[in-house]
Amino acid sequence: MSTFGAKRSVIGLATNVTLDPHNPRYAWHDVGPVLDSHELTDTSAVPTDYNALDPNVILDGSGAPHLVFGSFYGGLKLLDLDPATGRPVLSTAPTPLAANVQEYTGVEAGYMIARDGWYYLFGSYDYCCRGTDSTYNVRVGRSRSVNGPFVDDLGIPMLAGSGRYVLTSHGDMRGPGHNAVLRRGKHFDIVFHWYDAADNGTPTLGILPLHWTRDGWPTT
Repeated sequence: MSTFGAKRSVIGLATNVTLDPHNPRYAWHDVGPVLDSHELTDTSAVPTDYNALDPNVILDGSGAPHLVFGSFYGGLKLLDLDPATGRPVLSTAPTPLAANVQEYTGVEAGYMIARDGWYYLFGSYDYCCRGTDSTYNVRVGRSRSVNGPFVDDLGIPMLAGSGRYVLTSHGDMRGPGHNAVLRRGKHFDIVFHWYDAADNGTPTLGILPLHWTRDGWPTT
């Protein structure tokens, strides 16, 4: 939950003992907020250098869970999660993963996957939510560690504002971004939203197969 255009945000958690809706024990339980963020001007709370929004959970090679988060302000970050509670281990500071160093632009909506010994970090750059004027685009970097550093195909760190392009505007598809990746065996799909210039900028769901280059980079 968030105040649009501000850093006053919160990530909540709900749990369920089963994902089978036909199971009599199927029920979502609201655990409440697990991470929040505040503006520098908010005197009622400690200000943060991140925006507690756009959560994504990734399991590392040992099965330990981590939370990727961050929206525009402060870039993308990572926190270790307590596997028993699902809450961040708040005694540790968030690890920076990606930033956009260009003025008046940002990176948000991080999504991390693991494949063939690499962790791939996707992020949405520039501006969303402006209809056909949106400049959103999806980029990716990779690392051998869930904690980074993540670099693009030229070896430039994502913390320096880099990222290999995966989705960009073309034709009537404007501002593609805020992606997720669905894996089915060896097949990957990238899921995202975009604005249809042929339909007055209508927000539209996009699902495309994600292919891989010989040197292990995702492409559409």
